[in-house]
Amino acid sequence: AATSGLTASGATTWKLDTTYPTATMSIPTPTGSNGWFKTLPVVVSVTGSDTYSGLAVARLSTDTVTWQPSSMTFSSEGKYIVWYGADDLAGNRTDYSGQFVNIDTTPPNLAPSVSGTMGANEWYVSNVVVDADATDALSGIASVVVSDNGGAPRPVPVTLTSGTHAVVITATDVAGNS
Repeated sequence: AATSGLTASGATTWKLDTTYPTATMSIPTPTGSNGWFKTLPVVVSVTGSDTYSGLAVARLSTDTVTWQPSSMTFSSEGKYIVWYGADDLAGNRTDYSGQFVNIDTTPPNLAPSVSGTMGANEWYVSNVVVDADATDALSGIASVVVSDNGGAPRPVPVTLTSGTHAVVITATDVAGNS
């Protein structure tokens, strides 16, 4: 009788898996500028493979402690780092460094200002300077521009001279929200 796992004929089968599984994370194309997402939800997924013992799980995490299989859905704004990896049925584990998922769906806050010397009947009697401060909590401000009477946008501050002016002030964040 065999006591070491060998059959009566002396032959046996040994399973050996010393290779690590692979994983590939899929992040959709950002809907905003500079790698930012402007729309929700954002779904990130992972797939994996293993040549010998087979794939046990492909997984994702935002904290490298709590892992979930297959996909993650982000339903709120923020700056996230997503780690991913795979485990095979033999117990081999592969972990990959994090990828950024940045989501900003909110336009910047804009505080316009106009300065000049006011005369009679709502006419200014000096040049007028149009300026604006803008803030954005997540991606930051990319630009603040003024369009005068439908003309090409110019960075603030803009000095206006005699005439009637219809101005549009636009703040745009790094994600492309205006």
